[in-house]
Amino acid sequence: MSARWTKEQLEFIYKQTYAAAVAPALRRLSASIDSLNESSGILRINAKVPPQAVTVPLAEPNDMIRVDFPCHPEEPVKVDEHWNLDVACLVCGRCDGLLSQRRRA
Repeated sequence: MSARWTKEQLEFIYKQTYAAAVAPALRRLSASIDSLNESSGILRINAKVPPQAVTVPLAEPNDMIRVDFPCHPEEPVKVDEHWNLDVACLVCGRCDGLLSQRRRA
């Protein structure tokens, strides 16, 4: 498992990829095999496409607070709602009274 993705995110990506790319290709392959079975009686192949798993959209708890920076308002960040320390701008590194500028995201 990747350190960048959670188990749930990887499962979601896998299911979405399967639904968008793998399943349609398997259905086309299955149809091709079925047409071969109809045209020749020499060889019979049975191809079944496994059912698609239902993908449930990922949900995240609303436990983050948005911090806006006067120096770069187009680059806000989110921090844990219990965070008590200053937060620095990701662009320039300044901390300009950010605690008073926090609001729910």
